[in-house]
Amino acid sequence: MLLLCLLLLAIVFLSGAICYWLGSTILAGTPLRYIYATVAASVFISLLFDISVVAALPGWSFIVASLLAGAGLLYYEWKKDSAPAPDLSGIFRYRADLYSIVILGLLCYLSYLFIPHSGRWGRWDAKAIWTLHALFLTYPYEWTNLFSPTIAWSHPDYPLLLSSLIAMCWRAMGTTGPVAPCVIAYIVFVTVLLTICTGLGQINRLLALVGLVLFAFANSYIKMAASQGADTLLSLFILMALVLVRQHEKGGDVKLIFLTGFISGFAGWIKNEGIAFTIVFSIVMMWQYKKAPHHVAYYTAGLLLPVLVIIVFKTIYAPANDIMAGQNHNAVSRLMEPGRYKLTGIYFLNNIRHLYPGLLIIVGLVIITGYRRLYDSRLLVIMLMIGTYFFTFVITPRDLRWHLENASDRLLLQLFPSLVYVLLSLVYVLLSLLLESGNG
Repeated sequence: MLLLCLLLLAIVFLSGAICYWLGSTILAGTPLRYIYATVAASVFISLLFDISVVAALPGWSFIVASLLAGAGLLYYEWKKDSAPAPDLSGIFRYRADLYSIVILGLLCYLSYLFIPHSGRWGRWDAKAIWTLHALFLTYPYEWTNLFSPTIAWSHPDYPLLLSSLIAMCWRAMGTTGPVAPCVIAYIVFVTVLLTICTGLGQINRLLALVGLVLFAFANSYIKMAASQGADTLLSLFILMALVLVRQHEKGGDVKLIFLTGFISGFAGWIKNEGIAFTIVFSIVMMWQYKKAPHHVAYYTAGLLLPVLVIIVFKTIYAPANDIMAGQNHNAVSRLMEPGRYKLTGIYFLNNIRHLYPGLLIIVGLVIITGYRRLYDSRLLVIMLMIGTYFFTFVITPRDLRWHLENASDRLLLQLFPSLVYVLLSLVYVLLSLLLESGNG
């Protein structure tokens, strides 16, 4: 119990240090500051935990290291004198207006929808992959057994962020019970909702309400969030990266560009699909910053640590990915088969119609009303990710129909929060343009 209290103290302390570091940015006056600080602190501490496991260090060493990292960041910012003292009073100060009451009611209702789907140990994927890997990570001298070919069905090549968070809590709690993965799944779900709410609320309060209401009808996403797998965590990081794009477009602070690289890079430490997002998102960002070399430098600096972690894991420890290892001379022939494109397209269209019925209307409005005026790099990233998923199925060495039935809906759900955020923000821009043209 003492170790758990120290872990919570380390998360709070490092989160406070990151809040202080963000004090000079546009996030300073928004709840997003606390969301990003807490997520970044949790990810960094989990990485320190991984290092302690690999190096077989004592169980408290990663906590001490995180406290020292927080103290170092505070000292660095204090010496620069570039950030005001963190004002945490906003966390405890609420406006009892109709808007906040409705938002709180929607969050409670969505939690009510989440709880019935949250079973002990989650669904099969969670038990066979994420919590199983976490079990190995909990014991420093046993962790390499997760790469054993005997349990190749558990996907030992998968990145370890979610498993590390669970194992870190288990080590601090002194038990490997089902509470930690269940609570982490709920916290991730609520963080997605809060990020959507605050991100859209900066644009328009009504958009924030509409965004939460769309989640109330997204039963498939709620089920996935409660399953205790890594897909919801990946959807959170994709959403956070895209929200940051708009933030530094408004404020332009290089700290936000660094944080964008950090968040997008660690998306690749969640799942293999996250690595695809890191690559796609980075290409779009590099193109967007092509005339601003210092922005490229800060983004690359934020990307450096997570990319280094992924490279070390993939080249030294993890076995080859089954889809990539299965590619041979037949890959070209699979690309040339029209039937594979047709079948994949049918599944994608059916899933989109089933998962995003309300969003399809918004997509139609955006296309009809002149997409060139509404070009958005965030929407481009989402479209490129859908294309990446599409061609992954086309070249898969597995039975195509089986693979589509078991994974296509889940991959599209990873993009659901980002689609809600981006498309609703584009609708606001669209309505503003229509009103301006009407007044003109």
